[in-house]
Amino acid sequence: MTQAAAQKALDLDDQLAEPQAVLAVVKYNYDWDWATAEKMFQRAITLNPNYATARQWYGECLLYQGRIDGGTAEIEHAYELDPASLIINTQRGFAYLWGRQLERAMGQYRKTLELEPNYSTALCGLGHYTLNKSFTAKFPVTKTQSCGCLLS
Repeated sequence: MTQAAAQKALDLDDQLAEPQAVLAVVKYNYDWDWATAEKMFQRAITLNPNYATARQWYGECLLYQGRIDGGTAEIEHAYELDPASLIINTQRGFAYLWGRQLERAMGQYRKTLELEPNYSTALCGLGHYTLNKSFTAKFPVTKTQSCGCLLS
């Protein structure tokens, strides 16, 4: 239903960034069509460079492909645009986690929980941090052995 609504919106006005970004999420999350998703995210960001959610989602798409630097950069840009967003704050922590910056990830999750102490996604992030910290203490992993996050 979401996909159909987004497509209908684009049929009515192909200059809308929001439905472009929604369809990009469908492309990478459900169709595993990374190349098309990336083009669609880039189009959404071109249409509205200040659309923080598109940058967040594009960053996630890049992270899932193991493109840690690019994904982190997009999520950082999303954070600059919307520093009060709980999900963007949390995804910033995930980007640090995937980049093997464990202490920085923990700090970001805690910062998010200062904004909303019961935010479950940030609590989940702390769980990922704890598991990664415990695992790497017992089984050191080099950067070449991991795409970034042990739990990916």
